[in-house]
Amino acid sequence: MAQRGAQLDPLKFSCSICLDLLKDPVTVPCGHSYCSNCIKGHWDVEKNKGIYSCPQCRKTFRRKLNLKKNILLAELVEDLKKTELQRLSTWTKGFETSVDRQKQAELVEKIMELQPSVSSLIPQLMLF
Repeated sequence: MAQRGAQLDPLKFSCSICLDLLKDPVTVPCGHSYCSNCIKGHWDVEKNKGIYSCPQCRKTFRRKLNLKKNILLAELVEDLKKTELQRLSTWTKGFETSVDRQKQAELVEKIMELQPSVSSLIPQLMLF
């Protein structure tokens, strides 16, 4: 997918509803993409109005759409996660023992699971 050495910007692959990396991304007809659960939750709130809208551009749809997973976007997000994990693992090599490296790797994985969008800040935080 992505060229070797090319930098992917996590913000371009973030859901504007939850502000996290896209999970099971779907794209609405206006072209904006969201986590599947996020847009479904947004539309569940709007269903009383009978009109569904895009949270970004406010384009309206008269019926709730049956959205399909955007496979290409999902693959790009997975590539981004792998790139971020590889980049994060490079700064764990400076730890004293393999036990320290293992603990650091586990911590990085937990941080990625909890909040992948802040993972790009971790190397900067380690400088303090």
